[in-house]
Amino acid sequence: MPSESSEYELRPETALELIRQATSINDMLDFVRHHVIPYFVRAIYKAEADDVTKSIATFYLGEIEEALSVLSIAFSVATTLRLSGVTETEEQLLSRTKEQMMAIIHMYADIKNGMPLEDVVSKLEHEANYLHEVIRNYNALVSLEIRNLREELRKITAKA
Repeated sequence: MPSESSEYELRPETALELIRQATSINDMLDFVRHHVIPYFVRAIYKAEADDVTKSIATFYLGEIEEALSVLSIAFSVATTLRLSGVTETEEQLLSRTKEQMMAIIHMYADIKNGMPLEDVVSKLEHEANYLHEVIRNYNALVSLEIRNLREELRKITAKA
């Protein structure tokens, strides 16, 4: 996390532009996890709010960070396995993921611009829940693919 004495402050406009230019999902997720999230936490701690609200905001931001880590792996697995249930192209997936990362950066900007933290907490909760749903969907697709592969293997070994 950036130090308190750090004069560098991540500008939301800069972060948004870097997201727009991203060509890889993993690079984009890593940027948000390693650059946006630490400054977001700092903005939460500086916000005018009670400790409980700050704790809740930090909790949901942690949930988002963890989900981004898991999604990075899930996207790699889905692309590698070419899962039959994944109907999006990599380009469509990148575009949709960019929108989600921009939403996180907009929340960061909202706090920096003085929006009450209480108003941002519900957005963080919504984003965390959405990302968990995406993870559940990918897990279901991978599970289905594994079952299908096991069935194919059984058929092959039964013929032998």
